[in-house]
Amino acid sequence: MAKIAELKKPDEVPKLTLRCDELARAMGISVISVRRLVKNTDIPKVRLPGSRVIIFPLAEVQEWLSRQVTKGGEANG
Repeated sequence: MAKIAELKKPDEVPKLTLRCDELARAMGISVISVRRLVKNTDIPKVRLPGSRVIIFPLAEVQEWLSRQVTKGGEANG
């Protein structure tokens, strides 16, 4: 997965969160697969109040992915 520094352009503030499409690109999976992760796992996410928008805290997602690798690739929590 891309590191925070890899996601920013020169003179741009590093991203702390990613949208669904950005996370899909960073993980190399489809947006539909990200939505499945949201529905079926404990992937770190924040639903913005008063909307259907979900954002993903980048550092927490990276930690979550590391735990999944440690568990043998299971994405169940």
